Amino acid sequence: MKNLINFLIKYHFGFLFLFLELLAFLMIVNFNDYHRYSFLNSSNVVTGSIFSMVDGVKEYGYLSKENKRLVNENARLKEMLLHFQSQSNILQDTLVMHSDSSIIYEMRNAKVINNSIDRSYNYMTLNKGVNDGLQVDQGVINDQGVVGVVTAVSDHYSVVISLLNKHFKLSSKIKKNSYFGSLSWDGSSFMHAKLNEIPFHVDIQEGDTIVTSGYSSIFPEGIPVGVISTFEKKGGSNFYNIDVRLSTDFKELGYVNIINYKTKEERLKLEDKE
Repeated sequence: MKNLINFLIKYHFGFLFLFLELLAFLMIVNFNDYHRYSFLNSSNVVTGSIFSMVDGVKEYGYLSKENKRLVNENARLKEMLLHFQSQSNILQDTLVMHSDSSIIYEMRNAKVINNSIDRSYNYMTLNKGVNDGLQVDQGVINDQGVVGVVTAVSDHYSVVISLLNKHFKLSSKIKKNSYFGSLSWDGSSFMHAKLNEIPFHVDIQEGDTIVTSGYSSIFPEGIPVGVISTFEKKGGSNFYNIDVRLSTDFKELGYVNIINYKTKEERLKLEDKE
């Protein structure tokens, strides 16, 4: 013990230097978006491989519950395919969602191999990347609702900014009347978020369904977000304080779908001219 204490005293400046270097690095990555995304992108291959190995160990415990969810999801997809087939004689090789006749979204699936819900800025890692058709700024959903948006990709992995991230903003609307606002997470609960910018004159009730507005180039209209759990009028404001119970259970994310908006570039170029 005495030798250990002497060793620490002798080299304490070196240990202090390494500690401060590590602290500075963590502050840069956590509080600077550019550096954080650059770090996440460059470390995708290494961390993705590690997460895949760890996930393989956990896989067995989730099989039963995940299989039940997949069975239910397959039933829902079959119902959707039957609906599409009744509308058209052309069979598609991939699942296609139409918000109208001119906008087409394709779905690609991936597995969540790492996920956090207890931080202020949460992310997750998927086991698919550029080689599988994933790109930055693609929306991520599951059978329950909105999950997040792809922010970084490598050949075989991708990083997704979770809806449970204080930087995440989602254009959402009240399904029954189409009044829209911005949904954001305040960090208090992984089951709840806040819907902002809904004025007092709008008729809302607890239990009203919240869905995506379709005004962004990331998510199509009508993807489930959650339901209104509580609301109140804030003093000195013209807008409600609305709490939304999220439809997605972020504690049990297994498989997700990534949205490929096939005519996204055409839309963005046209809107940039305005």
